[in-house]
Amino acid sequence: MKTPEGQPTIRRLRPEVLHFFDTNFLVLPEAKLPLLKHVPDGPRWITETVRQEAIEKLGATAERDIDARYEALRFRDLYRLDPGICPTYYYYVLAMYNPANVGSEDFLADMYNSRVIKNVALTEQEKRAYQRDRRQLSSGRTHDDSGRPKGDGHRFLERLASRTRKKATTAMRDKHPAYLRDIRSLALILYNCLSTRQNTIYYTTDGDPIALFLKWLDSMTMWMTLVNASLEKITSAERGHIAGGGRIDVRLDAAAFVERRYKLFEGFVLDRRKKQACRFTIKRWNQEASTFDEDVYLWFDDKVAEGLTRAHGPLSCHFTMNAERGNWVDMRYHWPPAKEDLGKLRVNLARKRIVNQESLSVSPEVHDDRCRYRQEDASGEMADWSQFVVPRGPR
Repeated sequence: MKTPEGQPTIRRLRPEVLHFFDTNFLVLPEAKLPLLKHVPDGPRWITETVRQEAIEKLGATAERDIDARYEALRFRDLYRLDPGICPTYYYYVLAMYNPANVGSEDFLADMYNSRVIKNVALTEQEKRAYQRDRRQLSSGRTHDDSGRPKGDGHRFLERLASRTRKKATTAMRDKHPAYLRDIRSLALILYNCLSTRQNTIYYTTDGDPIALFLKWLDSMTMWMTLVNASLEKITSAERGHIAGGGRIDVRLDAAAFVERRYKLFEGFVLDRRKKQACRFTIKRWNQEASTFDEDVYLWFDDKVAEGLTRAHGPLSCHFTMNAERGNWVDMRYHWPPAKEDLGKLRVNLARKRIVNQESLSVSPEVHDDRCRYRQEDASGEMADWSQFVVPRGPR
């Protein structure tokens, strides 16, 4: 997370710094908040989600004061400038809410939560595996699944992440909107930071954004590794077969996959080789200690930022070009492996239902009316999202 001593200073891609604030910075008494003397007099930013939540808590009379003090970042405004935000923004949401990350210590917990989301009971075998995994996590692991020691930054973020797991399960079970609101805000701020290459600081009084940021990074590196490792396994003829509507299974060595994924994750976290980049920072105000905790941040160079703003994961939007970067490939992977695939990660490759050679230019209003993800966001159905393929239980 930090540039080691003796390393060259990383230069900013752009000179501006955007300052974003969570809801508590708007609703808590000033005596419980920092003075923020270091923040310039320029615009202070909030997301549309934070704005809505603050007005709900403070009352409609606070709306004018909030709008006078803060600029609001809105999905529609970003879409008007960059239609590529969809489906990337919604993939960011899914990546933090309920991903299925092979090689992640949260895999069984996320699988359990997918059952909670879909109202499906765990089998006795799944319950035992989940309880065993929780016990192992509670004692703390010093090594990752590949057997390599974790770095200090990695372990620090994991300790924060462990505090969020219980809250996530409760929120998914009760369909409580606060947890998803946190995710939507962080996803929008992250996309704006990466797409504009502007250094961004997100001020929060909660540890959840840090845990969610870790989960997002975990998801991004897992999917990138899956796409690259799977497409490397197929020939040009097999790629044409998939593009024509066929399906192909590939089997990846599971241990090698986890090792490769971890190296990519490590490359994101460590600063070596980064010379010019944009920086995303989370500053958590510790109310008990009346001080900021140590900053959590990552530098993203231009090439990485570009790749992340064009990452679709398993999603596809009717209006957005996806015939590149493996975004056109639908990937269904099987984990944990069945007996016949022991030690292997089996991935089924097919063409996505929607494949666009170029993007279609439409207004944000038309996009809102026709895009599945925008509709499910507005209706609250996004609370049912999961990257796990789980049959829905009775309602």
